[in-house]
Amino acid sequence: MENNTETRIKKGLVEGTSQLKVGYFGRSLIKMPGDDKLPIKSGRFNFYGEEGKIDLSYKLNLEIQPLNLELRFSMNSGDERNFFFQNIRLAEQPITFGDRWYFQCSCGHNASILYFSDKHKKWLCRDCCNLTYEVCRLNRQTMGGLFFYTSRISRLMAKREAIDRMFYRNQFTKKAERWIYWQKKWGFEIDDEVKRFAELQLKIGQKTNFDK
Repeated sequence: MENNTETRIKKGLVEGTSQLKVGYFGRSLIKMPGDDKLPIKSGRFNFYGEEGKIDLSYKLNLEIQPLNLELRFSMNSGDERNFFFQNIRLAEQPITFGDRWYFQCSCGHNASILYFSDKHKKWLCRDCCNLTYEVCRLNRQTMGGLFFYTSRISRLMAKREAIDRMFYRNQFTKKAERWIYWQKKWGFEIDDEVKRFAELQLKIGQKTNFDK
């Protein structure tokens, strides 16, 4: 009798893996510079993860289509310094105000974040790296729910720190809306600043309706 039982490979954690994010480069990466500048953009990053320190440099030639981000990175292996090269295609997606660009993983998936695979020595998407978030390994009963609760608080704090401004033209920004949504979904108290703004908007709305 054949044994068809598949061996499940334990996923690694996103939190301990070096991450290459679209936000590190800025939206202007794929924009052609002025007439007096070369159509080549370059820069450097340093990463510190479980795999150690990674020194990375990149170059992008805007005149060559399709756009390919050329990566050159190095890391220590014992007493030796090993060097690696990788080309990552950039994919664009039209949005309301311009274009948004993504990394295109070697599997064809578009991602705003690539993770360093120590096994393949490449930057790949989360699925290809077989990664999961630490909170996904927790359940509501772990340590009486303490880990689950504190993990959610940490995520909310990170989301709040990522908000540059809470309001714009008397409206919540999209980041603020998402932050409020997760606060309500997870049963946390809404920030006092948000409460005051909501009360003000309610008063403005009531006055507008009365004037009509």
